[in-house]
Amino acid sequence: MTLDGEDTQYGYTVYSINGAEANFNDGNAYWAIYVNGEYGNYGVDTQPVTDGDTYAFVYETY
Repeated sequence: MTLDGEDTQYGYTVYSINGAEANFNDGNAYWAIYVNGEYGNYGVDTQPVTDGDTYAFVYETY
């Protein structure tokens, strides 16, 4: 998996995963992180990683 993004005032912001881009400025799209099927409580750069947990990035808009 290849993540592309940058550090922002909100933490590391993921702009694309494996070349699939989520453009917040065009359609309010972003990459959300889910842990064990639930919306993550942390950003990608601060999310604790625990053996046995599953993690998923999901393309979302609002």
